[in-house]
Amino acid sequence: MPGNLPPGEQKAAEMPVGQQTNDKAETTSPQDPQISESAEVKKDSLLAKFLNKWVFIALGAVIILAAGGYFGYKYFLAAEPEPEPIVVQSQPLPEEWLNKYFKVSNCEDLAKCGPAADPDSDGLTNAQESKASTDPTNSDSDFDGFADGDEINIYTTDPKVADTDGDGFEDGSEVRNGFSPLMPKEKISTLEQQQIDENIAKFSQHEPTKAFMTLKQFKTNFELNSTSTPQLQLSVPKDWSESMMTNELSAITMISPDKNAYFSIAITPEHDVTELDLTKLLTARQKFALDAIKSSETEINSLRIYLYTYKTTPMVEEGAPTVYYNTQDAAFLKNGRLFVVSFYSEENSWDALQKKIEVIINSIR
Repeated sequence: MPGNLPPGEQKAAEMPVGQQTNDKAETTSPQDPQISESAEVKKDSLLAKFLNKWVFIALGAVIILAAGGYFGYKYFLAAEPEPEPIVVQSQPLPEEWLNKYFKVSNCEDLAKCGPAADPDSDGLTNAQESKASTDPTNSDSDFDGFADGDEINIYTTDPKVADTDGDGFEDGSEVRNGFSPLMPKEKISTLEQQQIDENIAKFSQHEPTKAFMTLKQFKTNFELNSTSTPQLQLSVPKDWSESMMTNELSAITMISPDKNAYFSIAITPEHDVTELDLTKLLTARQKFALDAIKSSETEINSLRIYLYTYKTTPMVEEGAPTVYYNTQDAAFLKNGRLFVVSFYSEENSWDALQKKIEVIINSIR
């Protein structure tokens, strides 16, 4: 009976049934605050992982799209069409120039007389030789020991003038002895030498420069008791030794270290040399170059003759195998006296000596 219930229960009995249930639940089963907080943290952690995952996915997508856009633009939109190869049409060489050096009016052998050819291997093409007014068939147009291409590209000297700075010493001899070919009678400066070294690394030296730099200056000493006897100056191999011989012609002989090559310089007996004497000298020989200064129709004061005579002769010694020698001659006329220079070499050493022979002949003064 409601009237017999305690006060608290009587009050509850007087409440509606639904409200009694809720209040009872709140009174009898209160929620643990620690459990509620843990649930919230777990929910936040899951949300953070979910968000982080999508952030990385979105970031990766942005990077991929950016890279694709960059390379797509570079290779598809910004790429320029491949340029067509440029064909350089070489200007034909002047007919007069071709006639002078190659004896043709129209060049058919392009490897020899074409604009891009370099028949003398001096580092200049025929087109460059024509522009520089140098000889395309002679690697050293001014006979100073340096190849024409090396004079222009390495030493910046004049390939047409043996003594560029006009100090009385030729370009090749100056550089070989440490002097400047551009500054009269001055040593090569550190800066000038550095520039030469850089040019050599860039262009490389050509013959006859390489051979000339291995030689040394030499002066003959014929007829020392006579003050009127002319002497020759020339470049000779540094390691060759000199010996004197006496025969019908006063002669100087220089021998290679291995004794398989030598050359001699002979001076003819004193008398006036005429064109008739020179004609006899040149008989049966091929004249490579002739540069004569005449004082009259029959007398010649200065002459340089290149005689390229290739022949093989056997040298037989008893009890020894036969050795074959090649020979080559040159002649030089100075102050009315004729000098003959003869080179001899074992056949198997001839090719290696050829370039030095040419440089030695060109150096005769």
